Amino acid sequence: RQPGSSLKPLYFTEAMQRGIITPATILEDQPTNFGGYRPENADRRYRGDISVRNALSQSLNIPAVEVMQRLGLSNSIDALQRLGITSLDESADYGLSLALGTAEISLEEMTNAYAGLANQGQQHEVQTYTQIIDKFGKEVFEADAPQSTEVMGEAASFLISDILNDEGARAPIFGGSLNTPGYDVAVKTGTTENARDAWTIGYARQLAVGVW
Repeated sequence: RQPGSSLKPLYFTEAMQRGIITPATILEDQPTNFGGYRPENADRRYRGDISVRNALSQSLNIPAVEVMQRLGLSNSIDALQRLGITSLDESADYGLSLALGTAEISLEEMTNAYAGLANQGQQHEVQTYTQIIDKFGKEVFEADAPQSTEVMGEAASFLISDILNDEGARAPIFGGSLNTPGYDVAVKTGTTENARDAWTIGYARQLAVGVW
């Protein structure tokens, strides 16, 4: 099962691209009934009015569901699929709980989606091998140069990356555990209920890494 909080930045990016939210938009972190769905934050605490920057950096669930509601479930799924999340089941009735992890998604797909954000909205197909050389030093395979596809706007990708690189904004929840002194690295975690599974995905312009 995919730790759903890692999905948040992907549809947040779409919401920013459509002008629905900005990093400074104020959301409500309080007990909320979304048509019978009542999500809770992981720490069961509520912070009241909070900016998108702080809500996303601290991986708060209730504001994330609010953003998906504003964007619309269909638009959210479209954004995820455009970023290479192909394992979503179009016949499934995810509802707004998709924001928090009701879809199973591979770590490879998720990491490559973040690589698209790292690359200013340009994404390449995953290549398992780029070159194979036999024991005699003869090349027996070389992959074609990967072609990029624009999957997200450059400005929205930059804003999300800037938020995920904001060590001060995430400090109230994560302290300094995700900091990378001397390096600009955007990072997002995802955890299932009872911490059964946990992911961390980090990226810079040169490299994207996903860890289970």
